Amino acid sequence: MSKYIFLVMVNATDDQDDALNTWLDEHHIAEVLQTPGFVRAERFELASEDANNPKKPHRYMHFYEIETDDLASVQAAMTAGGAKRTATSPALDLSTVFTAYYKRR
Repeated sequence: MSKYIFLVMVNATDDQDDALNTWLDEHHIAEVLQTPGFVRAERFELASEDANNPKKPHRYMHFYEIETDDLASVQAAMTAGGAKRTATSPALDLSTVFTAYYKRR
């Protein structure tokens, strides 16, 4: 079975970090993990020691581990499951969301 990481990098809208983190922690991540193939997730925040890095586009990063031999079907199931998940928080700055799938070598 192939292993993947689904990387997600986000920012909160102005002064909405607490609301964004609440939505991610209490709803979104657990709901995405119900998608077949998703096995685990971890979340991170940009280190304060790197706060002055001019290349830092995102304050928050999380990733999901996926195990599957058919990534396209997992992606389709995740998209289809969106209708059943808690609505996207207005605290999420949609204009800055970055996502990518990486396959373990």
